[in-house]
Amino acid sequence: IAVGRRGTGATLIVEKILGAAADEGRGLEDLAALGAEVTRRSRSLAVASAAHTAPGSGTPAFELPDGVWEYGVGIHGERAGSTTPAVPLTQLVRTMTDRLLAALPDGPRPRVLALVNGLGATTSLELYGILHALTKALDDNGVALDRSLTGTLVSALDMRGFSLSLLAADDELLRLWDAPARTPAWPL
Repeated sequence: IAVGRRGTGATLIVEKILGAAADEGRGLEDLAALGAEVTRRSRSLAVASAAHTAPGSGTPAFELPDGVWEYGVGIHGERAGSTTPAVPLTQLVRTMTDRLLAALPDGPRPRVLALVNGLGATTSLELYGILHALTKALDDNGVALDRSLTGTLVSALDMRGFSLSLLAADDELLRLWDAPARTPAWPL
C-alpha cells in the first residue's frame, strides 16, 4: 500500500513552530491554519544504508544489499518506494537538496530553515558533514540557509541513515522557531 508523504523530520519543525505559537496564546483555529501553512512550506526526504533492528525479533527489519541506499524511508523506518545506487555523500545530498527545493511550494525559496536529522545510528560527526554538503548545495542553488538544526531528533530506532528537511522560511516562522522551548528533548 502506498503511503504518500510521511514527513520524517519536518514533523519536528511543525511541532516546534506550533508549540511557540500556542505559548503565545493562539487559539485552536489559528494553530490549525498555521500548522497547515508550515506543512505546506516543508519538505523532508530520508535515506538509509541499513534497516533498523526490529524490537520483537532483534533482526534487521529488512535486508538492503551493499552499495545501495533505501531512498525515501518513512518516519518509523518503513521501506522506501525505491533504492538508489550508493554515490559519494556530497552527490547524494545535492540530489536530495535539489529534489526538496523543487518540491517546495512556488519553486525554490531564497531562504530556508534546515534540519539534518539522524535516523538512529548515524554519528554527530557524519551529520555535521551532511550539513556542510547541504549548505554548499543550497548556496549553489542561490538559497540562503537562515537557520539549521543538526542531530538525532526524529529517529527510526537504530536505522543507519538520515533525513533532510527544508522549510521555506519567512520572518514570522523564524521568530516562532527561535522562541524558547522548555523541554528536556529540545537541544537549544
